[in-house]
Amino acid sequence: MTLIALMSVSVISLVVWLIVLFLSVTEGIEKTWLQKLTSLNAPLRLTPTQNYYSSYYYLADSISSGSHYTARSLQEKLTGLTDPHNPEIDETVPAYWPHPEKNPDGSLRDPVKIASAILSNLKKEHADLAFQDFEMGGGMLKLQLVRPAPGGGETHSFLTQASYLSSFADQSPYMKQLISPPSMKDLNHLFFLCHYAPESQSQELGFNPSSFQKKAGELLSQIDIKSVKTTGIWRVPLTLLPENTSISAHAKLKGKEAVGFFLDSESSEKGVLKRSGNQLFWNNQEVFSTLPVFTEKEITFQAKLVKSSVDIAKRLDDLRFQVQGDLKNIALKGEIPWKGVEIASADVQTQFQQKPSTSPFWIHGIGEKLVLPTFHSKERGIMLSKQFHDNGVRIGDRGYLAYPAATAGALQEQRLSVFVAGFYDPGVMAIGNKCILAPANIVHLINTTSQVEHFDKTSSAGFAIWTKDIKQAPQLAKKLQNQLREAQIDQYWKVTTYKEYDFAKDLLQQFQSDRYLFTLIGLVILLVACSNIISFLVILVNDKKQEIGILQALGASRKSIALIFGGLGAALGVLSSIVGVGTALLTLKNLDKLVQFLSFLQGHDAFNAAFFGSSLPHELSFQALLFVLIITPVLSLIAGLIPAWKACRLSPSAILRSE
Repeated sequence: MTLIALMSVSVISLVVWLIVLFLSVTEGIEKTWLQKLTSLNAPLRLTPTQNYYSSYYYLADSISSGSHYTARSLQEKLTGLTDPHNPEIDETVPAYWPHPEKNPDGSLRDPVKIASAILSNLKKEHADLAFQDFEMGGGMLKLQLVRPAPGGGETHSFLTQASYLSSFADQSPYMKQLISPPSMKDLNHLFFLCHYAPESQSQELGFNPSSFQKKAGELLSQIDIKSVKTTGIWRVPLTLLPENTSISAHAKLKGKEAVGFFLDSESSEKGVLKRSGNQLFWNNQEVFSTLPVFTEKEITFQAKLVKSSVDIAKRLDDLRFQVQGDLKNIALKGEIPWKGVEIASADVQTQFQQKPSTSPFWIHGIGEKLVLPTFHSKERGIMLSKQFHDNGVRIGDRGYLAYPAATAGALQEQRLSVFVAGFYDPGVMAIGNKCILAPANIVHLINTTSQVEHFDKTSSAGFAIWTKDIKQAPQLAKKLQNQLREAQIDQYWKVTTYKEYDFAKDLLQQFQSDRYLFTLIGLVILLVACSNIISFLVILVNDKKQEIGILQALGASRKSIALIFGGLGAALGVLSSIVGVGTALLTLKNLDKLVQFLSFLQGHDAFNAAFFGSSLPHELSFQALLFVLIITPVLSLIAGLIPAWKACRLSPSAILRSE
């Protein structure tokens, strides 16, 4: 009986563990994706309708000198005149245009400023609310990729891609969560680019060592290098070897004469290498101190930059480090040049309290505001999705955004110089890998001069609204819609929540369907598992007939007999729930180790980081916990009712007579 009870508890606990684990991970993944989605796109959007673009308020820009005869962005509308049209110098308003809507005082009604005022009032009511205007467009991105060549020098290649543009949301309180900090690969690349500057005519990067010292000095003012590591076959400086210490090495021979030594690679002859002052000894015989000593093993050194070397440096090799490391348990300490080594770790300054004297190449914060850098050459910083970084693009890579614009006789390609200032996580957006975050004025300039429309106007601009609790989005949307209606500008604006975004709707619906489907499947499996309790209690009733008969003879009611066995079924359900939830908690706590083990068995990552992130969510789902703690005891109680009904139907006289 004990074995059967343990089997019943084990089976139910296993099902409970599976349900809690799956629902917790699924809910965590959904929250992660939703957080990324709403951090970039905001959980709530206020976008102009077709009525806005057909109104006099919008059309007046095209015939007004006050707006330079071009459509103004929402930001320009907020800071500029409500009606830029001057009847004395501008052309007459066409008769077929709609009549302007007036305020009671006769002034032109301004739907943008009124909407902004409504959002400002909502922000006073909801402290965590933030909003900012946005604009989207499109263009052709072309980047020049300059990379060091294996044998010295550099290689040049180009990356070209048609891309969407979105204005950078520097007011978003959640944008920082999406931005990847500069990696060590980015820093090494920036120092490599210090040798290069744009050519005066082609604007493509060319070798220009005269620019090195200034650029390197600016970088070093914002980077504190902590360690460096060797790359490839590295020549060990003689002064780095400890004095009078025998080091096992292999000599590279030419005939019978040594022409070089390897500390960790077998060659034709093994022996002992020793340094004494500026002299080098091989097997206790002096050899030329100029003979090279190599190592193929990667060595990581604690490093400190020699400040005096910066003032005289003309190239990267002129910079020097005081280093300390070890090779084959032999301490290496001394000064080395920046040759054959690269940055292994460094502290990068990405946050400033006030505007720095020299702008970093990467996106950074000044106070609470994020800043995309722009340099004196009018190169604008842009942000690309992290997939570009995975494919070899680095911070500092430069190029241009191209778009067609009308000239006197034809369409001509226009170019805006840009450089990569950082990378962001686009989540699972369908167009995320092709979306560039750029300064708002750049996006607006391309939209107003380009002859190609990449988006429907009613979705290419508006106000993005962020709130900490995205579940409040529907209530905020309803409140906002009511206030727009009261202000009589609701015909100009459409309020949309994240649940209605075209690129997210299908994903969210699929998540909901998957969750409901697995919950239903889990309920069925749990019902089957709890059915084991029926078998256990039926056997228990048959085994305890005599005790049941005695209890009935002593005056126990049928109800109390049924309650004993029904309560026992519920108790088994509660015990199984506790064991299953406890096991699920332990699994969630060690989920990364489990994933690593699965990846090892498969020979590749068990879960794609592009979809699931660097690690799976490991927080317990409250809904899953509530589900199993209620459903499991209830099903177990129901399962126990059948044996309980059988027990209470037994006749005490028949039981005692049979015994």
